[in-house]
Amino acid sequence: MTQFVIGVDIGGTFTDAIVVADAGQVSLVGERGKVFLGCVSCGKKLGVAEDGYRHGCLELEIALETISPNFLSPKKRLMKTFFFRRFLCPGCGRPLDGQICRASDVPYSDVIVNRTAEDL
Repeated sequence: MTQFVIGVDIGGTFTDAIVVADAGQVSLVGERGKVFLGCVSCGKKLGVAEDGYRHGCLELEIALETISPNFLSPKKRLMKTFFFRRFLCPGCGRPLDGQICRASDVPYSDVIVNRTAEDL
């Protein structure tokens, strides 16, 4: 089973922004006194730095057993269904991150930056 979940759209792409850090798929960007996390490919704003970027992504949930015949589902042992959740940029579709989780698990913020644009 594959399922899409829509993330929170915080609106727009960066205009007068300064990229201060690039962590592979996600950039830390200062714009108008605030710090955001955004897609390195298209510049889509994904979230404010203190909240992380995953809530601004599209989520693609893929059943573990559909990934590969060698990737067995833990359902028999754990009595719970797990998925591989991909976090995709809603602007360009680029895969940004992934985690193995239950469908009911909310995305956790793996990147949080507690700084203002002036601190950077």
